[in-house]
Amino acid sequence: MPKIVNVDKNNFKEKLDFIGLNLEKIPKFLMDFEPLGFGTSSSFNDNEHKIFRYIPIQEIQLLISPTNRLTDIKEKYSLAKPISAYLDPNNIEEYATFLKMLNMASVEEIENIEKKQEEFSEEPPFAVQYDKDYAWQIYYSEVTKKYFMLVTSEDYDFNAFFYLLKEQIKFHKSRKKQEKQIYVPINSLNYSGEYLKKSEISDLENYLWLFTKNWPNIYEVYDKEGNLRLEIIGNTNVYKTITSGYKIILNSKEEAMQYYKELKALFILQTELSFHYKFDTLINEKCELELYYQLEKIDYTNIAEFINKEYKKIQKKIEKEKQNVGILEKKLEELKQTSAMKDLEYLNKQKEIAMYLEYKKTFFGKIKLFLKFKKKKDTDIKPDKTLVENEEVKESIVRVSKTETDNNVKEYYTIEDIITLYAKLDKETTYIKNMNSDIHASELKIKSIEKKIENATKYIEEIDNHKKSIFEFWKFVNKDELLAMEEASMQEKDDNSSNLKKVFDYNLDLLDLGIQMDKLQRKTISKEVHDSIFLLDTEVRESTNRVKTLANKKHRETEKNMLKILNISRNTDVEEFKTRIEKVENLVNDNMDKIKASYDMPIYIATSNEQMIDKKGFGVYHIIPDKALEDVKNIASDKINLYKLEITEGMPLFYYTNIIYYDNFNETLPLGMNVSDKVAIDAAKFEFSPKNMLTFRVCEDFTENEVKGTPTVKTIMLCEYELKLKGQENKEEENKID
Repeated sequence: MPKIVNVDKNNFKEKLDFIGLNLEKIPKFLMDFEPLGFGTSSSFNDNEHKIFRYIPIQEIQLLISPTNRLTDIKEKYSLAKPISAYLDPNNIEEYATFLKMLNMASVEEIENIEKKQEEFSEEPPFAVQYDKDYAWQIYYSEVTKKYFMLVTSEDYDFNAFFYLLKEQIKFHKSRKKQEKQIYVPINSLNYSGEYLKKSEISDLENYLWLFTKNWPNIYEVYDKEGNLRLEIIGNTNVYKTITSGYKIILNSKEEAMQYYKELKALFILQTELSFHYKFDTLINEKCELELYYQLEKIDYTNIAEFINKEYKKIQKKIEKEKQNVGILEKKLEELKQTSAMKDLEYLNKQKEIAMYLEYKKTFFGKIKLFLKFKKKKDTDIKPDKTLVENEEVKESIVRVSKTETDNNVKEYYTIEDIITLYAKLDKETTYIKNMNSDIHASELKIKSIEKKIENATKYIEEIDNHKKSIFEFWKFVNKDELLAMEEASMQEKDDNSSNLKKVFDYNLDLLDLGIQMDKLQRKTISKEVHDSIFLLDTEVRESTNRVKTLANKKHRETEKNMLKILNISRNTDVEEFKTRIEKVENLVNDNMDKIKASYDMPIYIATSNEQMIDKKGFGVYHIIPDKALEDVKNIASDKINLYKLEITEGMPLFYYTNIIYYDNFNETLPLGMNVSDKVAIDAAKFEFSPKNMLTFRVCEDFTENEVKGTPTVKTIMLCEYELKLKGQENKEEENKID
C-alpha cells in the first residue's frame, strides 16, 4: 500500500477546487469507460515522439498504471485501470495513490501548461516538440479509434494529467460544450505512410545526415482540421564550426516525393562520385535548408537541368582528355626513342672506357692504347637507327581508356548516365596520370643518362689530351686518380615538401595548443603582464566559490578582478587612472614579441553591421568562429559582420590561457585554455590585405527548446583579411636581392 503523505487540508481543498473535482460526487463521464482494444508492438519506442496532433480534450480517456514512464508499454497497459477505479474510496490502495498524485501536483505548473496550450491553439511551436512534452503519455488505439492518457503513478510530475482532468470537467459542466483541443505527441504511433513510407523517411534521415552531418528529427504534424504535413527539424554546419538550425515543411504527398527524389539524386551523386561532388548546406531567410553545388542552388525545380549541364560538361572534359592523350602518347614515344638512343651512345662509351681500363694493365696493352687513341676518331658516335628500333620502341601503346563518341543524344539525362560517363572520364584521367608518370620517369632517365654520357665524354677527352707523346701518355695511364665516370643518382626535390605546414584543426589541436601556450606564458612573461593581458578582456567575473573546476580538475586559485588589478577605489582620480592604464598598455607592448603564433590559423571577431574592425589598437579575437558569434547574439540587428584574420606562424600575439584568468599562488591551476578560446593582437603592427567576402545565414538553434513563431534569421557577412607584419614585405624584397 502506498504511503499517504501528510498534507495541508486547506491546500488539498484548494487544488480540488482549482481542478473542479468533488470527490464525494464524481462526474458521470469519469465513471464511464469503453474498452480500448489497444495492441502494442515490439517496434514501438515509448520515448520517441514522431506524431504530433491536436486532440479534443473530451475524446481522451484517462487510465492510471502503478508503473513509471520508462516501464515497457505492454506492462504499463496491462496493469492500467480507468481513473474511476482510483476515485473510489472502497479501493483503498488506488484511492490513496490518487491523493498522493494530487498532493504532488502544482497549481502554478498546471496554469503554465494551460498558458502554453493557449499559445499552441493558434499554431504549433516552430520546433514541433516543446518543453516537457514527454509528460503527455497519450496513446491511440487503431482498433477502436480512441485516444487515452496512460498516467504512471510512480513518477513525480502529474501536472499534465491534472490539467487535462480540469479541462474535461470544465467541458462537461459547460452547457455550450465548447470544444477545446490540445497539441500533444502521440506515443507508440508510427508514421502513417500517407506522404512517405517508413523506409523512405528512414532514407531521408540518411540523406540529410550525409549533407549536414547531423541526424534530423522528422515528424508528422496534424493541424486542428486533421490536415497532415511532414516537418523536418535539424542542424547543419554553415561555416567552419558555425551551425544553424533549419526547418523543412512538406505540405503534400507531391511535395514530399519531390523532396525525397531530389535528396536521393544528390545523395547518389555524392556517395557514388565522392571525388567529384560535394554539396554544401546553407540557410535561407525562412530558416529552410538549401543545398548548393559550386554556388549554384540545387532543388527539385532545376535538378534535371543541373544533371543535363553536368553530363555535357563531363562530355567536354572527356573530349579534351582524348586530345591530351594523343599529345602525351606521341611525347612518350619520342622520349622512349631518345632514351634508347642515349642508352646506345652511353653503351659505346662504356665499351671504349672498359677497353682502356683493360689494356692499361700490361706494358703491351699500354702501347696498343697509345696507338689506338692516336687515330683520329669521332667521339660523338651516331648510333645506328636500325639498332634503336628494338622491341621496346616498336611496342604499341594500347589505350585501355579509349572511349567511343557518344552519339546517343537524349533530351534528359539521368543520374546513371552521369555515373557511367564519370567512370569513362576517370578511366581517361587515370590513363593520362599514368602516362604523365611515365613521361616524368623517362625525362629523369634521360637526364641521368645524359649526365653519365657527359662524364664518360670528359673521361675519354682526358685520355685523348695525353696522347701527344708516348712518355706523357705513359705517365697518365700509371696514375691512380681517375675521373669518376658516374655521379650519384639524380634526385629531385619536391619544391612543396619544405613548405608544407600543419593545418590547424579546432577539434584536434586546440587542447594541445592551450597546454603548450599556457606553459610558455607562465614561464616567459610575468604575473604583472598576465594581469595586463587580462584587462584587455574582462568579461569573466570573480566567483564566490573558493574551489573551482577547470579541465575536470579542481583547483583553489583566485579568479582575477579588474578593480583589484588596477587598485581602483572611490578616491582614485582621473589622472591616476590614466597613468595605470598607460602602464598596462606599455607592459603589453613591451612583451608582445615574447609569444608567437604556433600555427598558421584564422582568428575571428564579430560586430554589428554598423561597427567596423579596429585596425589600429589592441584587439581580442576568438580562435573558434561560433564563439565569436556568441558575443553578438543578443544585439538587435539581423546583420552581423564576422571578421576573419589569417595569421601565420611566428606572428606576435597572446593566448588567453588559464594563467591569464587565475592566479596560481597555490600551484593547483590546470594547464590549458579552458576559460576562453581567445587571443590578443596589436592590430597596429599589421597590414590588413582584403582577401575574400561571402555571406551566409544563421537561424538560432531551436531543436532543443520550444520556439514560438519563426526564429530570427541573421545574415552573416564574412570578411577575410590576410595579415602581414609591417615592414615584412621590405625584408622579403631585401632577402631576394641578397
